[in-house]
Amino acid sequence: MDVTAFAPETYTGELVASTALTHDILQVTVQLDRPVRYVAGQYANLWVPKIDRRRSYSFAQPPLRDGRDRVNFFVRKVPGGLFTEALFDDALAGERFEIEAPQGQFHIRQGEGPMLCIAGGSGLAPLLSLLEDARKNRVNRPCTFLFGARTQADLYCVDEIKAIAAGWPNKFDFVPVLSEGHDDRDWDGARGMVTEHLPAAGGIDLTGAQGYMCGPPPMIDAGIHALVELGVPLAEIHYDKFTDESHGETA
Repeated sequence: MDVTAFAPETYTGELVASTALTHDILQVTVQLDRPVRYVAGQYANLWVPKIDRRRSYSFAQPPLRDGRDRVNFFVRKVPGGLFTEALFDDALAGERFEIEAPQGQFHIRQGEGPMLCIAGGSGLAPLLSLLEDARKNRVNRPCTFLFGARTQADLYCVDEIKAIAAGWPNKFDFVPVLSEGHDDRDWDGARGMVTEHLPAAGGIDLTGAQGYMCGPPPMIDAGIHALVELGVPLAEIHYDKFTDESHGETA
């Protein structure tokens, strides 16, 4: 899908629900004044007049043909961030937002080779959108999906990911990886940095492979290095770096 298919427009939205996914990530639901059309993987710019802050968040749902007038975003709390502190304190309920969408170049590309996907933190949102849309459209390619979290308590939407895997028309390997959580004694899964588990890549032939990653900058940088080491061309590695005020932006 060409991401230029839908020109950005300005919408008015209202925060109608927020649901805790982890201790520091909320699913935020915004009711729009009219349906927005976008490509799976794209994001929206949100402006909240009450606190005069503009932030960017990826759509966490696959698109619908006629657009969505109720959209979900995953928002990670940034200590000291004016927007996220207000959001987590429930101070923005019923507030009107200005939303510019769709934005961004992150989307699935044409190809027949395997998809190597990595998400960390709230970077799960665009990959959930992309993978669920690909499943609905019967994209018949092997997929390895690595999801990095600190502890078991930081893993979320696992059932949704497993549902995508169950309906995927080809081989789909889901590998959650814990970077901390050494007290999680009942955890028998992968440990370490999520990108360290790329070389195994589910034991699949990497001819024509493409990489798709969303998460914090250090994870993306390590992922690019690991994918290139595996022989994936740089031009076939696609990503969104999720930044906050610790990276020079205001949350």
